[in-house]
Amino acid sequence: MQYLSQQITSFLDTNLVDIYNEWSASTTYSFEEGTPTNASVVRYGTHYYRSVIDSNTNNNPVETENVKWTKYGVSNKFAMLDLASGTKSTFVGGSLFVTFDRNYITTLTIGNYDAETITVEVLNSSSVVLWTYTTDSVINEEVEDYWTYIYSEYGDTVNRGIKIDLQSVGTRVRVIFNNFGETANTSCGYLVGGVAIDMGKTLN
Repeated sequence: MQYLSQQITSFLDTNLVDIYNEWSASTTYSFEEGTPTNASVVRYGTHYYRSVIDSNTNNNPVETENVKWTKYGVSNKFAMLDLASGTKSTFVGGSLFVTFDRNYITTLTIGNYDAETITVEVLNSSSVVLWTYTTDSVINEEVEDYWTYIYSEYGDTVNRGIKIDLQSVGTRVRVIFNNFGETANTSCGYLVGGVAIDMGKTLN
């Protein structure tokens, strides 16, 4: 058994976009019933916040949480980093990618993702690829025998976690979730990067 502490806190580059706009002190927000829009929901830091009052101007969402704002969920860009597999970062209509500083990261764990394959690249400071690894296709993830080979549905969701040990080179890491086609969505439930620490063997 190994323990992996999250060391990825932000991205240098990504094609992920947030659903709601960043909070602005000069914008007046309102309370909306039903499905909210940018008029009542903002992104602040790693989360979305929903206004619970009208004429909501220059009220910091964190400082006035549960008074003028309520936390509405984790942001799309941060969802894969929050260590909760139930929240996902999603890119609509293509392959998702993120790039982050390597620092002391030696191991990645990725899980609950929707993609055919995952490509991991270790880069230098000039973004030159020094090492790359691509996972096997998940098309036959559920195939165990001839029956499931013929009758099981093709799926691109992997609920288990996969562990990838990085080559000891480079200063940056790029992770690409490769989709099935040009219009397919890709997503990731959790991406954890850190130094794997052995915790001993489990007992039967």
